[in-house]
Amino acid sequence: MRIIFATILFFISLSIFSQNALRFDNVISKDTVWIFENDKAVIQYKGYLQQTEEIKARVLLINDSLLFIGSKIFGNKIVSKKIKIADITGFRRLSKARRILKVSLNIAVIAGSIYMPQVLNIESSIGIYATSFGTGLVGVGVIELLFSNKVKNTYNTGWKYQIMYPKPKKL
Repeated sequence: MRIIFATILFFISLSIFSQNALRFDNVISKDTVWIFENDKAVIQYKGYLQQTEEIKARVLLINDSLLFIGSKIFGNKIVSKKIKIADITGFRRLSKARRILKVSLNIAVIAGSIYMPQVLNIESSIGIYATSFGTGLVGVGVIELLFSNKVKNTYNTGWKYQIMYPKPKKL
């Protein structure tokens, strides 16, 4: 009997550590965006004295009323902000593919800015530095235009949120 009771308590305890999520729905265009724990996001919210603030970080924990934002270093969670979910006014989820593509393009721009003076047959030191610097500056500017971190989804444009709890596991 004790083993059955312990097994039931074990399965109930698994549901305690399940992952919550925020689901944002657009009532106009019928779009849905999910933000799970450990996702990177840009969150716009009403902060001190109702001023609009913005933070770009990892979502560490989602509970029934708060969003814990911060970073994860060697598995240790470092909370930098606790945001009330009701205070959120806008958001942007940053996908892993987008982050990988942005880093890859930055590496390509660095390599291209080093290689560009050789392609153009520039031999003077000042010309080499100027060409490399100009190529790098233009490349990074174009990447920042393509992969902007500005909040693009706000409640003013028809978005609403819903906290999604995991389905309880059947025993």
